[in-house]
Amino acid sequence: MNNFTGSKYELTRDLSLAEINKMIRADIKAAVKSGDLPAAKYAVTKSGNAIRVAISSLPFAVLNPAAFYLCGEWPTIRGIARERWTAEAIATREVVQEIVNAYNYDRSESMTDYFDTRFYLTVDLDDSAEYAELAAALRTERDFVAQLSRISAGMALEIVGGEVRFDCCAAYPVAAALAALRGAPTGGGTEAAWLALCALEAAA
Repeated sequence: MNNFTGSKYELTRDLSLAEINKMIRADIKAAVKSGDLPAAKYAVTKSGNAIRVAISSLPFAVLNPAAFYLCGEWPTIRGIARERWTAEAIATREVVQEIVNAYNYDRSESMTDYFDTRFYLTVDLDDSAEYAELAAALRTERDFVAQLSRISAGMALEIVGGEVRFDCCAAYPVAAALAALRGAPTGGGTEAAWLALCALEAAA
């Protein structure tokens, strides 16, 4: 059972959600000014008995690349959904939730399908652009590892569970390039990695 009543609920209980939305926008603006929230775009909208806050243009990364692996052609979360975001993104989302829920109450009990709340809240983080970049980077890494595995037959280098293991100096530049590739979600290490791969293929 959630059982909470926001600190501003009693003072605003007779106001409409449209009026509450205006107050939420003002509170978010004040939080940005005070430094409690980062400068970004916060779109507050309502639909029926629900309020949605969409956060975009944050000044830091939203997605946590380590939480994903490539399944088919698309990144898939390894663990729980919350782990898809960075710590900064999660903290921002929680502050917004706290601001909005100050006007809310919730006495729902999901175990018995009993719902009693002033409004339903959704806080969305826009990670669409980062997701597309991550998908491209993971596909590049997959293709790189597949090509590396193909041309390294007979050399002191092997691919184990997607990890590069090597015992000779000739393989080191490729493994180092792959490490750089994995450390650059936007593909910053791609060119160096593929150049090293071409050099290895020529020597094979």
